[in-house]
Amino acid sequence: MTEHMSALDHKNLSEHHSGEFSSGKILRQARQASGLKLTELASSLKVSVEKLEALESDDFSVFPDVVFMRALAASVCRSLGVDSISVLALMPNGAQARLPLDQESVNTNLSYKSKNKYFLFFVIGSVFLLISVLFFISKKIDDHYYSLNSSIDYFKGIFFSIDSGDFELNSLDYSGSKKLSNEDQKNILVENNRKEKSEVNNKISDSREKYLDGMFFRARNSSWIEVKNKEGVVILQRTLMAGESIEVSDKFPLFVIVGRADMTDVFVRGLPFDLISFSRNNVARFEVN
Repeated sequence: MTEHMSALDHKNLSEHHSGEFSSGKILRQARQASGLKLTELASSLKVSVEKLEALESDDFSVFPDVVFMRALAASVCRSLGVDSISVLALMPNGAQARLPLDQESVNTNLSYKSKNKYFLFFVIGSVFLLISVLFFISKKIDDHYYSLNSSIDYFKGIFFSIDSGDFELNSLDYSGSKKLSNEDQKNILVENNRKEKSEVNNKISDSREKYLDGMFFRARNSSWIEVKNKEGVVILQRTLMAGESIEVSDKFPLFVIVGRADMTDVFVRGLPFDLISFSRNNVARFEVN
């Protein structure tokens, strides 16, 4: 049998060089010449019949890689007594067999889905960051809103005072006489303050007696006031100039907002009301019951 197989090898090798035979055809003819069935050969090599059929049919796509395919072919050659070198020379050699197209498609889809997932996380994170920044900015704007209103009212008060002639410069004498000394200016200011406080106290005293059941507001400098009743209806919304006062006699409860709390005097039922403890950024908000 060995002499017969050796003669077959030489015949197959010469036919290979002439381009008429493949590795699968050589193995099939060698097996048939030895009188073995595929099932018998598969049992002796402990492989599946399908693998041997694929090997004899030159269908290399069923093998996981080139190394396994060539090793199986070499084992078949040893079992059949065929020269393995001439058979292996006809088989693919080198890099690992390429995966089928459907498996490549699966991996490609998984990679694409993974990239989409990270992109989605990036978009959600960016939106959340943008919302946080906008919320922070809006809160800062709200905190400084009333402070800005107070500053605007302050300058409006200065302009109204200048326009009405209340703005005075005591340090200069435009008649050409000698300038007042620092001590004289100080004494004049003290006297003016004393007179102003006296007038304010007299007005407040009169208002106390008159509005024991209501509220009384007086601005020592420009200020603004808003008062709402329990239904939320605005019953007073006004800017007071320096020295101006106003009374509110509506029934309690009342909801009050006072701008420039440090420059506004408030009396409730004839008693002074502490605005500073209810103020933020110099704007007081409180409820009177």
